[in-house]
Amino acid sequence: MLAQAAPALARGWHKLRPRDADALVLAGWAELATDPWGALAFCRLAAEARPGDPTPWVAALAALRSLGRPRAELAPLWEEIRARDPWHREAHLQILGYLSPEEQGSQSALRDFLDDVVAVMPPDAPAACPPPTAAVRQYHRDLDGGGVRALGASRYWTQPHVARWVDQALTSWLSPGHLRQAAAVADLGLLAYCLVRAGRTGDARPVFTAIDGLVTPWPWGHEGEPLERYTFYAGRL
Repeated sequence: MLAQAAPALARGWHKLRPRDADALVLAGWAELATDPWGALAFCRLAAEARPGDPTPWVAALAALRSLGRPRAELAPLWEEIRARDPWHREAHLQILGYLSPEEQGSQSALRDFLDDVVAVMPPDAPAACPPPTAAVRQYHRDLDGGGVRALGASRYWTQPHVARWVDQALTSWLSPGHLRQAAAVADLGLLAYCLVRAGRTGDARPVFTAIDGLVTPWPWGHEGEPLERYTFYAGRL
């Protein structure tokens, strides 16, 4: 987020501290949008500067994803990340995006990945958000598809595997000690969105209470201004 918001800061920090691991990886993230190959070079240097840190490998994974490289090229990076942090949130989201139908994957590839992850992931893992994230993205695909797909989108949340993902998140994410990662509010916002779009307003109330008015652009902004959409649904509880 910092690299996207202040790329000049990232470049300036790297210029001042060209061998600093944090400066290198931030520069790598900053280069992703304009020069993915350059980002990879920064990531290699950052990984050498701090071998135990998964962050450079995650940035490199994002760079290969943006380049649309074959899955065989991403697999070694995924293994390096897993060896350092098996439940890295951003790494799982990068793979989720890569395997989507819009990129290099398909619905079946997504389901296989999610089934494998859910089967072994602890409920309080930082990477607990990919299943509901995938659900919301598919729901948006249906809405944006128009025609029969859009008309039937409201029934999407009743599909057994989707309802199971939402139920699992609802059961565990509000428990004390869960969702300790920095993106906890974003994950809770995602869950709240799933529940209100599924018509489960009673279940959504404690989640909205936990969010305490902190609104993220996605997924609330898919159908309008994020704060307005959040306020609309919160007012209906």
